[in-house]
Amino acid sequence: MVNLNSSSSLGCLSDEPNPSFIQPFLEHMSSNKLRIPTAFNHNFNGNVPRKISLKSTSGIVWQAKLQIVDGYIYITKGWELYVKDHSLTDGDFLIFHYLQNATFLVMIFGTDGEIKNEPVPMKSGKSGTTKFGRTTTRIDFKFKMTFNKKNFVTIPRCIIKTCEPKLPQDIILRNGKGRGLKTQLHRIKDQRVIMGYFNVSEFVELGNAKTGNEIQFSLSCKHGNKIESMTMTNLSQSKKLGRGY
Repeated sequence: MVNLNSSSSLGCLSDEPNPSFIQPFLEHMSSNKLRIPTAFNHNFNGNVPRKISLKSTSGIVWQAKLQIVDGYIYITKGWELYVKDHSLTDGDFLIFHYLQNATFLVMIFGTDGEIKNEPVPMKSGKSGTTKFGRTTTRIDFKFKMTFNKKNFVTIPRCIIKTCEPKLPQDIILRNGKGRGLKTQLHRIKDQRVIMGYFNVSEFVELGNAKTGNEIQFSLSCKHGNKIESMTMTNLSQSKKLGRGY
């Protein structure tokens, strides 16, 4: 086993409760792999995991490998996809918080010092994994419904960037009781992606929706351009039920 302990502290933030380190992103050095600061190595207790998870603040997880080269630890296979998905550029700074089970919570800051937007919406949770890359992920987004004659719902761009679905794609939209409505994801002239081709009255009935209601959609999407399922929940109605109305 390689001795990975060091007295150097450069790039290492703390040991407790979650040891952390900072690394700048330099395109000519960090596009294909990223070196973990030597000062952080002792947190592995001499047992460097072969595979790690890189978790965003919104819950999406990317899989990657760790490799030891000349006594240094690098994030390698899977890192290139992470860089691409997060549109990392020269001067970005990444803060890695080491959690349990070989998982890092990663925060990304731009050159302006502001935290960069995640490539995913609101919240998500994994339901499976690929070998290296993104996990199969549930993604939630919401909107407030207004009554009009439109027979489509616009899908936020961040979801499309994350799922990268093949379009058009037929899907069944279901409510919490399992009832379904056939619809389709497709791209319109202004490059927006919409969920459409459904009867408005059937959509309203499916979600027990009224104007001003907040509707949440949950997508289960798999890396490979396939949305496996999609459900809708009327949050406004759920809140009323919770209050006993």
